[in-house]
Amino acid sequence: MQTWTLDWALRNFIAELLMPPGIWILMSLGALFFLRHRQILQRTLLVFALLMIWVTSTPAFAAWFTHQMDSFLHWPKPVQISGLPHHQQSSNQVQAQANNQTQDQIQAIIVLGGGRRLGAKEFEEYSNQDLSKEALERVRMAAKLARQTGLPILTSGGRPDATDANGQSEAEVMSWVLKNEYALDVKWLESKSHTTQENARHSFEMFKKEQVHRVYLVTHFWHMPRAQRIFEQQGFQVTPIPHGFWGIERYTPLDFYPGSSALASSRQVWHEVLGSIWYRLRY
Repeated sequence: MQTWTLDWALRNFIAELLMPPGIWILMSLGALFFLRHRQILQRTLLVFALLMIWVTSTPAFAAWFTHQMDSFLHWPKPVQISGLPHHQQSSNQVQAQANNQTQDQIQAIIVLGGGRRLGAKEFEEYSNQDLSKEALERVRMAAKLARQTGLPILTSGGRPDATDANGQSEAEVMSWVLKNEYALDVKWLESKSHTTQENARHSFEMFKKEQVHRVYLVTHFWHMPRAQRIFEQQGFQVTPIPHGFWGIERYTPLDFYPGSSALASSRQVWHEVLGSIWYRLRY
């Protein structure tokens, strides 16, 4: 039984076509097939598309694009974890806090999934799965935050990329990593979601009975503006814990040479621009 949905697959397919390098490849194919009799325009578009594949894959472009999108997406500011208060709670105190109408303390930590690496044969104990680089970074930040604050953790993430029902969800893999590698127990597992909207909805449903609504939200800085807006519209009071900040203080010739890491950074910001536009149009 497949666990991915047609809506999830279609949205990701369209997003791939609208992000680099897909958008430039699509432009090249369009020029080749539909502009055969307009050779000057055809060649101009082909050269432009090839040039943009190079440009959008450079660290210089990724840094410039990230800076420019601040005015549209409003990047969050970094938080010093060491300066956050410690909440001395037992496992039963979350409910007690929730029942206190004057209580304004944060009650839990939500860490959002960032993808899995399937076929990880070196991790047999994790059912031959591992977290993606982004998910590992989020787990690391959540672990640091949990040790500083003493708050319980909810991991959120389904298995939209699985082709059968046997694979573990991102939430489960994150909980294994937190348990085995950081010696931290996860209190809640939200393993149904395929999108950020579903992350928020399912997490809110899980917290209803315990009346948990004040949370730290852990995700990358480029994902935080959209994620925070979605979680707050769902009913949460969010204190963002963004991470993954980067920048270039001094340019070198290598910053104008393409690379997969720079392309990934450009795609992440580009994806958030598309996601914000889509979310505002649909919701």
